[in-house]
Amino acid sequence: MKDNQFALTWEDPGTISLTTQQEMQMMCVDAFVSQYRASGSFSEFSDEKLKEILIDYFMKSIQPRFVLDGKQYFLSARFNGKLIGFIFWESLDKERAYVAELAIAKDYWRQGLGKILMNTIFDKKPLTKKIVLLTEHENKGAQNFYEALGYKASDYMHDGYSAEKFRAYELVINN
Repeated sequence: MKDNQFALTWEDPGTISLTTQQEMQMMCVDAFVSQYRASGSFSEFSDEKLKEILIDYFMKSIQPRFVLDGKQYFLSARFNGKLIGFIFWESLDKERAYVAELAIAKDYWRQGLGKILMNTIFDKKPLTKKIVLLTEHENKGAQNFYEALGYKASDYMHDGYSAEKFRAYELVINN
C-alpha cells in the first residue's frame, strides 16, 4: 500500500456518523484481538469473550468522547472506501496532545500507516511540543511501535486510568 492509495479524512468527533462509529468499533475489536493474540496477552479469554470485553470498552470509553468541543480530533484512513485505520486525539493545551486511540486494521500493519497517522498531529497543531499516550501493559506490539517512533516511558497518567493497568509514553519535540 502506498500513501496515495488510501484517503485520509479529518472528521469532527461530534459529528461522526453512527455507521463510522460501528466501523470503528468492529475494526478496533478485530485489530485489538489480533494484537493481543500475537503477543500472547489475555490468553485466559476466548476470542468471543475478548470481543465482548472490547466492545464494552469501546461503548464506555471511546464513544462518549465523541463530542463537539474543539479539543478533539479524529482522522480516518480508508482504502477503497473501507475504514483501515484511525487516530483519535485531544489537545490538552496549545503545546500538548493526548492520543486516546490509534487503531490500524491487521491487514495494514507494518505499512507505515500508524506512523503517518501519528505525525498528522503536528500537521493539525504545529505548536505541539509533547504527545502523550497510554497503552495497556500487555500490549507489547503497541509499546514496540511507539518506542520505534521515539516515544519514551513517562509518568503521565490520563484521568480515569491507572499505572497498574496502563503504561504511559511521551514524545517531546525540541524545536
